[in-house]
Amino acid sequence: MLACFLLSGCPFRHSDPELLKQKLQSYKISPGGINQILDLVKGSHYQVACQKYFEMTHNVDDCGFSLSHPNQFFIESQRILNGGKDIKKESILPETPQLKPSVQKTKGASSALASQNSSLEMDIEGLENYFSE
Repeated sequence: MLACFLLSGCPFRHSDPELLKQKLQSYKISPGGINQILDLVKGSHYQVACQKYFEMTHNVDDCGFSLSHPNQFFIESQRILNGGKDIKKESILPETPQLKPSVQKTKGASSALASQNSSLEMDIEGLENYFSE
């Protein structure tokens, strides 16, 4: 589901209800849960629908926080999956080294930057694959 955030915005706000229903079914959400989410979407309660989806997919009755951003969804999900431990920021996004202006013009720096961009793209693809299962 997070992949949808990255590509086209909130899936609860921007998806056709029938397509959203099919997606939720493919994620093994119970029929009652799907109806709850779709009712929230019909009432334009997109954040609450997202929160309900989070609770259902993480098997919690009340997550105790209000979801307001896709990054928060990811961080809270990782916290639950890691047994309540906070994750280090470095493990989410590696720091990008700052290149000196004179070095940026060299062929080696250009190659290193392209390699780093490729690595970040692979990280994003990995996240998209993780959340699209």
